[in-house]
Amino acid sequence: MSIKNRTIFCRYQKMLEAIYPSQEAKEIVYRLAEHFWGISRPKLLLMLDEDEDAALAKYIDACTERLLQHEPLQYVIGEVEFYGCRFKVSRSVLIPRPETEELVDIIVKDWEGKAPRIADFGTGSGCIPVSLAKALPHSAVRSIDISAEALEIARENAQLNGADVDFVLADMRAYSDSSSYDIIVSNPPYVMNSEKEQMRDNVLRHEPHLALFVEDGNPLEFYIPIAEFASRSLAADGVVYLEINQQLGPQTAELFRAKGMCAEVRQDMFGVDRFVVARWK
Repeated sequence: MSIKNRTIFCRYQKMLEAIYPSQEAKEIVYRLAEHFWGISRPKLLLMLDEDEDAALAKYIDACTERLLQHEPLQYVIGEVEFYGCRFKVSRSVLIPRPETEELVDIIVKDWEGKAPRIADFGTGSGCIPVSLAKALPHSAVRSIDISAEALEIARENAQLNGADVDFVLADMRAYSDSSSYDIIVSNPPYVMNSEKEQMRDNVLRHEPHLALFVEDGNPLEFYIPIAEFASRSLAADGVVYLEINQQLGPQTAELFRAKGMCAEVRQDMFGVDRFVVARWK
């Protein structure tokens, strides 16, 4: 009697249940198969009772070995979906989060049909600048990051998605130019070192700490220079959009109020203080 693909899926689901809840383990195996075959979920379901695909089994076996070391699925398959685009990811960049996708959506809804000049600080995978360049096709987007490895990934993602972005290798804490911007956006490092113990192993062991953590004694290290940059470079009708540490909303907003702006803390889809939006009074 021949082995079916369904049997293979069940075997690896059981293995992954050592570290994942049953339904999540099942979803991961399905996602691996979808990626390997390049098919959608309905087509995948039709193939469950076909004879075993030996190449697929070998692929899932290798992936499972990595997953059991708490490596995130997105790194294992090397890509992630974000705001309708496909992005390559590696351990040089953070995995884009749903909250960041929500931030992009806020900006797109505010500026749809317009041609804003955009400065993005902290490029990472390029998910913010590339998504904005795609969704706001008349915009001019510049994105700054300190990591050459991250910028290499971001450039690939811009090309992959047909987006025109001006990438700049620089430290956002010391960056300056003579341009005026309608949008200043950033999802900078904001997780305090004291919060590490609350984070999952797949983040702590595999995602770049450079893009995540700040010292407890200086948690707004990256927001201070962004506020200073905005005070010089934000256009009269421009807006600053920031993803923030949920514990530091009022303090982050105050940085921009001190520069003469109106600033509000907004909640994400989970009701958590997650964004600061600032503009001139």
